[in-house]
Amino acid sequence: MRRFLAIAVVAVLGLVGVPSVAAAVSTGSDAMTRVVVKPLGISLQYPSTWIVAKLTKKELAAQVDALTTTDPAVAAQLAQTDLKTAKFRAIDNAASVGDVLSNVRVQQVNSPAPRNLAAFTREVTQSYEADGDTVLGTKGVKVRGTTAYRVDLTVPITTSGTTPTIARISQLAIPRGSKAALITVAAPDTDAGGALIDSILGSVRAA
Repeated sequence: MRRFLAIAVVAVLGLVGVPSVAAAVSTGSDAMTRVVVKPLGISLQYPSTWIVAKLTKKELAAQVDALTTTDPAVAAQLAQTDLKTAKFRAIDNAASVGDVLSNVRVQQVNSPAPRNLAAFTREVTQSYEADGDTVLGTKGVKVRGTTAYRVDLTVPITTSGTTPTIARISQLAIPRGSKAALITVAAPDTDAGGALIDSILGSVRAA
């Protein structure tokens, strides 16, 4: 559990380094789209303006190529998509320069979630705090008639010669027998970012 949680956070972090020239609408919009993630038996909502990643090797490569010129920050994030575990991914293409790229990723993890909240809290705290991240809290959440586990944390993103930008990250681990579904959401560390994360994770339902 500790290893795949750490990998998940690394892969969803990114900053907007140059202005996007793609048509976009602010993520402050109330418009949301619900997606059914059939392999994991869940659904969730995400902002309708976000770019949804293609999940085959050929289609993802073409998508990354198409966005490299118009939206390089989003292209760089899409290029990190792990096609072995990813079941859904969407990224905001309306972030301002220097902001955290808000995004959501849904993965299937081929190892079980911790057996209870205490074990989950211990593992995520040890893992993230060792990396310099700050765990804000953990809690149990009912999803699909079972108890899922959520962690909220802040993560510093440092680029050369700049003051670290703080990202807010939340993850929801849903037990599925010997495997787990893992939903990771990243956003700026602001009230609006926290509300966006709560909106996405609060929308998770059994499909």
